Amino acid sequence: MRFAAQPARDKVLIALGSLVAIAAAIILAYYPGLHGPFVFDDYDNIVNKNAIAIQSLSHTDLVSAALSNESGIFKRPLPALSFALNYYFSAGFTNTFSFKFTNLIIHFVNTGLVYWFSSLLLGIHAENTGFRRGKWQIWLPCLIAAVWALHPLQLTAVLYVVQRITSLSTLFVLAGLIAFVYGRRLLRDRHPQGVRLMWIGLLAGTILGLACKENAALVPLYALVIEFAFFRGPTHSQNHKILMQVYIIPLVLLGLLALFLLFRHSDLILGAYNLREFTLGERLLTEPRILWLYLGLLLLPTSNRFSLFHDDITVSTGLFDPWTTSLALAGLILVIVAAWLNRRKYPVLSFAILWFLVGHSMESSFIGLELVYEHRNYLPSLGPIAGTVYGIAVVSGRFKNKSVPLALLLLVIGAIIFTTHVLAKVWASEQGLASFMLKHHPKSAKSHAMAAELYLHPRNDPVQALNHYKIAADLAPYETRHLIRMVVISAFTAVQPVNIPPSTHVSTHASQDRQISPGLAKITTNDERMRLTLDQTIYDRITQQLQSQPVHARVEEMLRDLTDCILQQPDYCGYLYDHAVNWNELALNSPRSHDSIRKSLVINLAKLYLEHGDLERAMQMANRSGEIDPYHPTLAIMRANIYFFANRLDDAEKTILSVKQAGLINDNENRKQAEKLLSMIRLQRGKTGAE
Repeated sequence: MRFAAQPARDKVLIALGSLVAIAAAIILAYYPGLHGPFVFDDYDNIVNKNAIAIQSLSHTDLVSAALSNESGIFKRPLPALSFALNYYFSAGFTNTFSFKFTNLIIHFVNTGLVYWFSSLLLGIHAENTGFRRGKWQIWLPCLIAAVWALHPLQLTAVLYVVQRITSLSTLFVLAGLIAFVYGRRLLRDRHPQGVRLMWIGLLAGTILGLACKENAALVPLYALVIEFAFFRGPTHSQNHKILMQVYIIPLVLLGLLALFLLFRHSDLILGAYNLREFTLGERLLTEPRILWLYLGLLLLPTSNRFSLFHDDITVSTGLFDPWTTSLALAGLILVIVAAWLNRRKYPVLSFAILWFLVGHSMESSFIGLELVYEHRNYLPSLGPIAGTVYGIAVVSGRFKNKSVPLALLLLVIGAIIFTTHVLAKVWASEQGLASFMLKHHPKSAKSHAMAAELYLHPRNDPVQALNHYKIAADLAPYETRHLIRMVVISAFTAVQPVNIPPSTHVSTHASQDRQISPGLAKITTNDERMRLTLDQTIYDRITQQLQSQPVHARVEEMLRDLTDCILQQPDYCGYLYDHAVNWNELALNSPRSHDSIRKSLVINLAKLYLEHGDLERAMQMANRSGEIDPYHPTLAIMRANIYFFANRLDDAEKTILSVKQAGLINDNENRKQAEKLLSMIRLQRGKTGAE
């Protein structure tokens, strides 16, 4: 690779021109999906969070929004705050464009950081290998940044709004590592500012990244990969001591933090598996197969292989069940050995392998998360992409005729842009996304559940909604929420005219329009309204599964919807009272329910008991809530409300004031309820005094 050196200004102009071209290609690829809807976890983490819907830029509202996220250990305040600002400046949640365009801007910035980071590493590699600095050091980082930014595997980190937690965390991690690499290079040259810059990069990248997502804790490990691959020459003895401190101290601190969190939250690891359909051992066996799935999506990005959900993946229950488990594990061991043995001869290859594995070492290992999500590759994919692009550049350098590899390269980038553009069109509507997933992932229970909601709203077709939920429940027998949702849907079929078929004809094909799946429901008439009455086996399955299966957050959400249905629409859902009480109690007493879920279940039961005048059992829930979390503001307000109905006004007032004076009421809705209840207490006292 012999190229004439160019003036620095020309190199800068080439780099800027390339980045502008990449930005234009990103807009072209992603534009069809920028007006698309919120989906899946967007609702729980953004749309349904009262604290995100800020009405002012006051300190109270901003802090409340920043601390509203409950899905991470550190609450992920920076993304939550950015969602609130999107809401405020776009005047609500109806304008999804502003939310998704913000994600796209972050993706632009990250693309520039990927270019910068790649350029630094390739420059160091050129110094180590004796290659002369030239055009390849300009074009290779541009190509790496282009492939990384435009690859369809990155799409969910942009168009899936809540995954701003991933892209924003990546921004801080990359910025921190760039500072680290500059510092490490200065230290190599024995410059006194090198160590300071390394520490700034590690600490800032980790701390700011952790404020977005927990896997930013991998920054020191990423730094070790860089050290291992690119800084492998002899080092001055003093530098060696400094390096030992720089690498060991952060790892020790993070290890101590992990131990503290495990001690503070003893169920952080193993307890999470109470909410999963797989064990720790099964997850560890399955993840090697999933890592190869990710690599397959990177190297062969055909549109039909991508999806919002990959819950159709078979869980590995043994080394040979399925047989690909042992093959995937053996392949993983081989590439790790290859990375180690070739670290001097092929440092970029070692970097590509180790970067990818380190990037997945948290989310694709022992932590009890769901098995597969494409956005987990947002930063880890940089390793394989950089290694592949570099390898192609080395091979193409041996061609005398450069037009052939150039044409192939343009064809590959064009294909990547086209695939991302096609997928972005799919994300332009929920209907398009659901249809795409059902076509290419027909065994995905979550895809059927999404399709069911679309049949219900806006098509007003409960028959097909129930059919798809029945398929989802059969595909995922551990997901009780699908069955509970069916109960709520059937209860509401008499609320307004609906598309119920005129006969009870049953089809063996649930997808056939306007026909009810066997063993699902029958049509009854009540007060001159047609209603879908579920088969008794559905109710029995719910009871059985709540006794034996994990109680997920979405099961709790469905039980809350059922409770609200009974309280707000008693004419239609009142007959479900006994079922709702039984199911909430089963979920509350299940050993596979987390305390965060029990809080909501206690509130459900308290509301049901109060509505039916069962003050004694409501008081039991008040006591139970104090055992779960005596300082939780929502539970405290609930207890005070029960005390008020029991005419224990002093206890009610004391309970509210205890959390209010402690500054624990940050949510606007809770604040309003607390003030309203205090007013009711004062009014009741006034009436009592007057009597």
